Amino acid sequence: MRHKFFISMLLISFSLGAQSLKEAEKLSSSKKYAEAAEIYYSLGYYGKAAEAFRKHVSVQPSGRRKKVAEALNQKIRHLEQLDRMTLNCENVQIIDSIIIAKSEFLKAYRLSEEAGSLISAGESTIYETQLKD
Repeated sequence: MRHKFFISMLLISFSLGAQSLKEAEKLSSSKKYAEAAEIYYSLGYYGKAAEAFRKHVSVQPSGRRKKVAEALNQKIRHLEQLDRMTLNCENVQIIDSIIIAKSEFLKAYRLSEEAGSLISAGESTIYETQLKD
């Protein structure tokens, strides 16, 4: 029974994500770029979100464009950075039989020096290559 519930939730989640992506595309084609950018961001499409915010700036009246650009430039740079970071991400599966507290996981998981390192950053975990990039 538990598996059926999980599969149902996964399908609902996938369906909502697809629906939201369609909504973002619709908003973008209606030139509602700021709203589309927020949806792209929430779905993890950081490059599309940055592009939508740039379009939002470009359609502003000339007297307001500079003020809007100043307000969004930092957010656009952050989105571009997130986009670059996610381009180099891979899905990793760790299969092991050790039971350990979540807070102690990174201490127990050992990587060789050549494999890089795992770093805890608040609620996130960062993988850093041997070259520190």
